[in-house]
Amino acid sequence: VRLDPSFTVVNMIKICGLQVRWTESLEDHLRLDRRAKVLSIFSQKDFLSGHMQSAKILPCALLRETITTLNLLFPHWDPATQHLLYSHNQTFRSIPPFEGPKRSSLREFTIWGERLLELYEEVYLSPPDNWRQLWIDRRNPHQWWTSWIAVVAFALSLVSCVASTIQAW
Repeated sequence: VRLDPSFTVVNMIKICGLQVRWTESLEDHLRLDRRAKVLSIFSQKDFLSGHMQSAKILPCALLRETITTLNLLFPHWDPATQHLLYSHNQTFRSIPPFEGPKRSSLREFTIWGERLLELYEEVYLSPPDNWRQLWIDRRNPHQWWTSWIAVVAFALSLVSCVASTIQAW
């Protein structure tokens, strides 16, 4: 599965209505509660960056991949992401992104790949839950236009029925 540049937490909140729960447990990183629509994210990027120099406690691959997932979900170039991090009082926005190889596919994530795939499926394969999400959701333009054309056609037919009833009365 190729990663889309719109695969960010800001878009997940907008499109799917996900909520972010910051966790200090690395084990809970990227854990998705589908029922409650809550995504747990490890909030200690400074801890990960600090341990990159002395990777004796945690494997270096785990540290790199976790930082890479944070950079993927919270891109530095996105003002909306910066605003979200600021509003959630997260300081890791000030830590520069890890300058490792850019990952463009979920297969390249060996540690967090399963959880990223689950998150990807929730974001890109689940239908909108309400009218607001339907209005915002532009993941599939064909489906978006079809849905709104159907809504307009229904509204016009309803107006036509009301007008016919009034005219016949």
